[in-house]
Amino acid sequence: MKTALILLVLAGCARPQAGIILATTTSVQDSGLLDELMPAFTIQTGIKVKVIAVGSGEAIAMARRGACDAVLAHSPKDEQKLAEDGIALDRATIMSNTFLIVGPADDPAGIKGMTSAKAAFEKIRGRLFASRGDKSGTHKRELDLWKEKPAGDWYKETQQGMGETLIYADQKGAYTLSDLATFCGFQSKVRLVVLVDGGDELINRYSVMRVKGGKEAASAWVEWMKKEAIPLIREFGKAKFGRPLFVPTLE
Repeated sequence: MKTALILLVLAGCARPQAGIILATTTSVQDSGLLDELMPAFTIQTGIKVKVIAVGSGEAIAMARRGACDAVLAHSPKDEQKLAEDGIALDRATIMSNTFLIVGPADDPAGIKGMTSAKAAFEKIRGRLFASRGDKSGTHKRELDLWKEKPAGDWYKETQQGMGETLIYADQKGAYTLSDLATFCGFQSKVRLVVLVDGGDELINRYSVMRVKGGKEAASAWVEWMKKEAIPLIREFGKAKFGRPLFVPTLE
């Protein structure tokens, strides 16, 4: 009986196909979302995915070099340029969450509860701030929020991913900008608190695309992310955090 059941399961699995390389932002990796999505994709399609988690800027640079087959990023202006240049194909925004301004609980800049992220950043200016400094989607959004380019000993660039930057900010008592998903994933590891949350300035959109000249299997990945992945995205985080960490934009 057990052998027959195993054969039945194997018969229902997709046959293995050539794997693809996915260049993606560290935020979806650090959140744990890809640990749920990619195995489900492989089970359904037989296509293995090698994930390379970097900042969105580097993920897009990899696409330009032909070093990946697909991209999942959150840097809309760079993605649009990649599409205009004919490198990103079938681009679709599949989900969003929010950026957060987090910092020490005593909040020396006095930004808690502010509704304008740009105004909050101007109050932070001169206080210790940890920037990723890595040309990621988060880094570029942070730079968009400053009225003037930051400079001085108070502004520290970690040149690291979101998780490492949160830990650095916690150790130094600094402010930083984080995506919701990564902050929730690291909340038990840091003492930082959410000080500014919500508003159009902090909307964080994620898009998928395949790369021109990449493996054909990347087309199947994009289509799967636009359809089968949506119910998984909608539920991700609810059980652990009491709220979804991402909101699907394709239903």
